[in-house]
Amino acid sequence: MRRIAAQLGISDVALAKACRRMRIPLPKRCHWARVAVGKTEPRPKLPTLEEGEPAEYHVPDTATPRATLSQEAATVLDRELDRRITSTFQ
Repeated sequence: MRRIAAQLGISDVALAKACRRMRIPLPKRCHWARVAVGKTEPRPKLPTLEEGEPAEYHVPDTATPRATLSQEAATVLDRELDRRITSTFQ
């Protein structure tokens, strides 16, 4: 989630909120730890959208997508995300 959110230029919290708003299932807290040790779980099916529910998410104009960052800034961002993700599982 963090990497995708960073590429979109939004926070992981904003991405999670958008997913919940559109009823997109999110991985449970233990999901990535289980994947790291080789365990898999079946992917949940996406629910059928009901009338009036959003089918698209538009990134706010204030977001700074990763693609517009300089190569140096993108490298620093990637390293920081990797550091945070790695430290979470140690």
